[in-house]
Amino acid sequence: MSVDLRGFRYRLEPARRLADWRLTGMSARLGELQRSIDEVTRRIADLDAAYDAQARWLADGLAAGCDPSRYAAGLQWISRLHRERSTAQATKDEWLAQRRRLRSELAMQQARVDAFDAHREACQNAYATGEASRQAAEADRDWLARLAPPVSSADRGGPYGN
Repeated sequence: MSVDLRGFRYRLEPARRLADWRLTGMSARLGELQRSIDEVTRRIADLDAAYDAQARWLADGLAAGCDPSRYAAGLQWISRLHRERSTAQATKDEWLAQRRRLRSELAMQQARVDAFDAHREACQNAYATGEASRQAAEADRDWLARLAPPVSSADRGGPYGN
């Protein structure tokens, strides 16, 4: 016998939806953070490539006997690249720490949503069992009513009976 679940109402549905909404928001924030980490990682790689190219250029120029003012300008350029890379690496490290914290929070929020879903399913199963029992009892009463012999007014007793 199938049970109609349209009458089922989960009382914690607003809290379950809120937990699910928070989980979705956290997932979106994690995605944005990951994109930022990817961008800063690319920026660090670009800075490393520029640093290496400038260092090779300075080494070649030094070997060829380049102008000292040009060499000093090249060193300043390398120094600026190094500062930018250090800043980008610090930003990346901070974002990686944020990502670790957000992943931990995300796992806890997922556990909350899973607990709500498991509780909802248990409540739904209990409702279905209760509804099936109620329907079975109603069917039994109908069956017994059909099997009972009809009762005449004399059999009932009452003020006008025997």
